[in-house]
Amino acid sequence: MENGTGAAHGANILREMAGASARAAARRAARKSVEHLRPGLKVRGISTFYLEDSIFLVSVDAGGDLIALIARPYFDDDGSPYWRADPPSQGEAALLGFFWYAKKTARNAVIEEQANQPDR
Repeated sequence: MENGTGAAHGANILREMAGASARAAARRAARKSVEHLRPGLKVRGISTFYLEDSIFLVSVDAGGDLIALIARPYFDDDGSPYWRADPPSQGEAALLGFFWYAKKTARNAVIEEQANQPDR
């Protein structure tokens, strides 16, 4: 491990990047991305959905247009983190659909199991 880098240091950074400050960083990156991709478009609101490993699905309400972005941290050569939000590629969109379906199915299974529990 050199200069505070390495697997342990990286894991600590990722843990920090999954909290409230990460959600704020994802929103800032999304706003910056929309301003770059669609100059002049006014951002009305931003919604974030935490996926995993400090990756967020970000929905931007830009005056009636909804723009979906994936925000995540990247790391410079020196290990300094920065955030980007980009439209999902076709592969990422397919994975997001699968992930969303799996998460919804798991949640529904838990709800069904709880509903089938006898009253105590």
